[in-house]
Amino acid sequence: MSGQEYPVQAMFSVEKEDWGSVRLSDESIVDVRFVLADLVITGEDLLGAQAMMNHTVLVRARASPELIKELADKPLAPDTPIPITEDAGFEKIEVQNVEKPIRSAYRFEGPRGKYALSIEVSIQSVVRNKRFKTPNGSPMYNIRWTLGYKVTKV
Repeated sequence: MSGQEYPVQAMFSVEKEDWGSVRLSDESIVDVRFVLADLVITGEDLLGAQAMMNHTVLVRARASPELIKELADKPLAPDTPIPITEDAGFEKIEVQNVEKPIRSAYRFEGPRGKYALSIEVSIQSVVRNKRFKTPNGSPMYNIRWTLGYKVTKV
């Protein structure tokens, strides 16, 4: 070991940060992209690097033309958050299928070696509200996701 103390802000290279997409039961497409902004190594042991990530998950919904037409006369969504309840107009929408997996990949180096980091975003649940529309004409969607990640020594 080089005597380097932790934490260490690691320089990383991007191997992949592509858009993935899922189709919803209302035929809308949700595009999702994971973007890593910063990576801090907090330690290393026999299992590999332990790291903290600063990231963002970009999400955009593309409603079907029929759904956009249905919402043409609806007001724009308010600036203040709406409770995610049935009374407020939300309804659950199922993920029909993953059209393109939502994955990102990176390489970084720590004091004890080089590593690969892979991230996968999984959409867990989706609700929509058709009482309002967004500026692109689609309904309001609220999407919950989880992140799966794997760090391997290379």
